[in-house]
Parts: sequence; structure tokens; C-alpha cells
Amino acid sequence: MKEESTRDVDFPVLGGPPGNGAGAVHSRAHFRAGADPDPLEIYLGEIKKNPILTRTEEQRWARQLSEARRCKIALLRDAVETVVVLQGCRPVDVQLFNQNSLYEAVHLDEALKMHKRIKRLQHLRDTAQRASDRKKYTRALLKREQDFCDSLSRVHINELQSWETCLQEQLGRLSVSGRARSALRRLHEIWQQLCDVEPRLREARQVLIKGNLRLVVSICRHYKTRAASFRDLVQEGNLGLIRAVEKFDGRKGFRLNTYASWWIRESINRAIEEKSRVIRIPVYVNEKYYKIRKASVQALQDEGHELTVADLARHLRIPAREISRILTAFKEPVSLDSSPVGDIAPLENYLSDGKPSALEVICSETIREKAAAIIDTLLPREAAILKMRFGLDDEAEKTLEEVGEMFKVSRERVRQLESKALRKLRRNNELRTLLSLLVKA
Repeated sequence: MKEESTRDVDFPVLGGPPGNGAGAVHSRAHFRAGADPDPLEIYLGEIKKNPILTRTEEQRWARQLSEARRCKIALLRDAVETVVVLQGCRPVDVQLFNQNSLYEAVHLDEALKMHKRIKRLQHLRDTAQRASDRKKYTRALLKREQDFCDSLSRVHINELQSWETCLQEQLGRLSVSGRARSALRRLHEIWQQLCDVEPRLREARQVLIKGNLRLVVSICRHYKTRAASFRDLVQEGNLGLIRAVEKFDGRKGFRLNTYASWWIRESINRAIEEKSRVIRIPVYVNEKYYKIRKASVQALQDEGHELTVADLARHLRIPAREISRILTAFKEPVSLDSSPVGDIAPLENYLSDGKPSALEVICSETIREKAAAIIDTLLPREAAILKMRFGLDDEAEKTLEEVGEMFKVSRERVRQLESKALRKLRRNNELRTLLSLLVKA
């Protein structure tokens, strides 16, 4: 979603090369002075040149943004309706839409699925007898329509153009009905109208974003954390500002900076949560942990004792196993270089060594040699089969079929030879003695 929101936004990027104009002059001045240019200083110098919008200007640009967005969604909704018409042109035109490349070129397939669900929900709502059923279907319908609009807003005009061009190429090679030709002409008209709407939408979005970049810097100055640098916080705050502009509705009367402040802080806080720990914990786990801590603190204040895991699971309706896993994840990791209380040696000195000792290595080699000598008392083919089947020659274990292919016999014959060899070993006195020693060890 971030990629879709930021690809049409043109504002200075921290760490990137400054653009032409004042930014480039500022950068050249740094080079002439013999010092390396600081990307943060260049960025702050760039955003100071952006004028702060007055309430009247902000309302005008917000109105243009809302109108352009509504117009784009309406046109794309019409495009989906046109695609539905084209899909209904059967059987001559069905090969137009049997190509996955068309749907790979754009994101209209998601919108088409939602369109069908909306039609089905509308039918269910209209035919529902009880008022409660109608209310339920109405809520579901509103949710689907919102998702539908969000999916349409992610459709880019260049993608629609490539899709329309592909259809025109198919049109030249196929014999299509008049209904399909009319729908294709309508699709071309929609694309031309979108070419007029998209620049106005992009212009309004960029003006509103550039006019509030200094707000992001102002909010970031209140965060002092080692988890992320100031430059990273500004970048995350800019993403929150872009998200706020996408969702801003100027008709409600409040200023954009009031609305965007929450989104900027939310984006910064999420970035800090993701980067503040040595071992990254997902954001959704952080949110559940804060719910658990809040419930524990509330119970401690009201009842004088902390809740157990079972009580938390019952109160928060979260499985007890998941609560235990979350609480364990938030325990601070212990460094191996740290020393236990009252001790000088580091903690790593007290950890058990998983490597075998020299005595264990010698015993293992002796047992391996004796076992190999016992197996060699069998017939050569029987000994080879056992070594292949159990990987005794430091090789991977082989299946009956693989061993049969090597000896040019069936897998059943290999199984018979293996069983015969094992019976011989069970009667071997040396092997019995070796096994008794291993059991005692």
C-alpha cells in the first residue's frame, strides 16, 4: 500500500541527490567549502522553501483532491462495469478475457470480484424480510463498497492504458459483436477522462503534502530514541503524512495538520516499535502485549493482585498458549557476555558444551570399528546392503529401490537379503557382547 501511495508524490528524499535549483546550489556550496553535504540539512533547506498553506488555500486544494478522487473512483467503477459487459459477450468474444496477461497487467481483477460480491449483497439486502437481516446486509454492503473503492484507487492510469491497448490489439484480430465494440469505445473514453483527472489529483496531493512537511519535522523533534535516527523518523513521519492526505476530508471543517498529526505519530511509533528491540517483534504482537499489560495493571489497581494467564485468556478472549508465547517474547534477552550476580566469569562459561569429549570420540570410533568388523563377517553382498540401508559408511541411507538398482535385483529381493543378514547378526555372540556394553554405558 505504501508503494501505491508514494509513487506519484514528488518531495525531497533524505539521503538522495538534491534536485535542480536551490537545492543543487546549496549542495555545490557545501562542496566548495570542502565539507561533505549533510542530506538532512539539504532536506530541511528544501522544505523551508515550501509555503505554509492558509486555511482558504488548504480548503481549496482539499476540495480539488476530494473531487478528483471521487471522479477517478467513479470512472474506474464505470470501467469495471464495462469490463463486466465485455465478459458477458459470449461466445465469440470469450477469448478476449481468457488471457491471464490482461489481469496481470492491472489490478482490476480484484475490483471485479468485489463488484460481484456487492451485487450479491444488494440482492440479499433487497430480498431480506426481517429488519435485522436488512441491517446486517447493509453493513456488509457498505464494508464491501469501501473495499471496492480502495481497490479502485490503487488502479493506476498507466496500467489501465496498457490494458486498453491490449484490448485494442485483440479487437483488430477478432470478430466482435457491436455490444463489445461499444464497450471498448466506452473504455477508451474512460481512459481519456482519467488522463484529465490524474494530473489534478496528483497536483492537489503534492501541494498538501509539501505544505505540511515541516509539521513532520516538528513532531519528530519530540522523539528522542536510540532505536531510530532522526532521519529515519522523518521518513516514517512522511509516510504517515501521505497516508493522512489520502484519507483527509476537507468538508468536515478541521485543518489538515490537526488530522495528520495522529497519522504521523502513529507511523513514527510503529517504526520505533519495530526497530527498538534486538529481536524484531511484529506490530500486531506489540498491540496484543499492550492489551495484556493494560489488563494486568488494571486488575492490580482494582483487585490488588495480577491476573494469571488463565484469567487473562478468559478476560481478553485470547488463547492462554498465545498469551504465554507473547509474554515470553517480551522478556529481555540475556547477553552471554554478562556475569551472574556475585560472579566475575561471563555467563557463557556456565553453558554446557554440546561437543563430545575426547573420551566419547574414542569410544565412538572403537564401537564403529568393532561394528564394521562384525558386519564384515557376513557375505559381501549382505554386508554391502546393510551398509547402504543404514548409512554405515558415512553416506545417506538408501531406499530398497535404490539398493535394488545398484545390485540389479528387485526391491523385494533386497528386503529378503536385508532380513537374512539381520537374522545372522542377531545370532552373533560378539555383537551381543558389544550391545551389552553399550547398555551398561
